Amino acid sequence: MKKIIAFIFCAFAGAGSVVMAALPPLTPKQAEAAALTKAKVAYGDRMGAYQLCQAQNRSGRLQLPLQRLRLSNQSASNS
Repeated sequence: MKKIIAFIFCAFAGAGSVVMAALPPLTPKQAEAAALTKAKVAYGDRMGAYQLCQAQNRSGRLQLPLQRLRLSNQSASNS
């Protein structure tokens, strides 16, 4: 385990000292495609969050009557 940690540390230390070449600027067509992809990903993330919220709401609506039923059964059996 110590050897793995040492190797990773040395790999990152060595990579930090190497000068990286800069990428050429994007063409307008590439920039437009990148912006479209970014917008699609953002929309997908928002839709995923919305669908998760809806699923949690459905689950809560199903669980609430069951909890009330359990509580009423417990109070009836304790009496």
